[in-house]
Amino acid sequence: MPSGIVHERTLLVALPPVAAGAACLAHLSNSGVGFVISALSGYAIGIVITPDMDHHAYTLGRQRLARLGLIGDLLNAWWSIYARLFRHRGVSHAPIVGTLTRWVWMWPAVVLVAIALSERALPALAVAFAFNCLADLIHLALDLLGTRRLSCASSQRRR
Repeated sequence: MPSGIVHERTLLVALPPVAAGAACLAHLSNSGVGFVISALSGYAIGIVITPDMDHHAYTLGRQRLARLGLIGDLLNAWWSIYARLFRHRGVSHAPIVGTLTRWVWMWPAVVLVAIALSERALPALAVAFAFNCLADLIHLALDLLGTRRLSCASSQRRR
């Protein structure tokens, strides 16, 4: 399996084309800068709040949260409950459904954002969710590639 660092670096390398794609979509739909901000916010959430939040180990995402001091400690406690409820590589690793489980788990923050954005909340959250799904799909693709590479390497060693 790819490490958290590989996942993070890949997502960061993909950030410029994702940002360009978000800007193009915003231009084509006459949505403006709010669309781009929502898209990049959702993608950034996917860099920190990854499908591996269901892992019982102290993941790279949890290390990033710990840097926030007391708030990070509270968030880590919140996510460790999530890790106890969801089996690693279970439903939380399913495309779209896994992203949705993390968004439901983050509902207090989602509600606060919705209140702050008022009537623009639903479109902004939908765009952020879509781009968070994109980050998760990249993560899951790396997992699949890593699994296949490891299984191919182990079968070659047996010969």
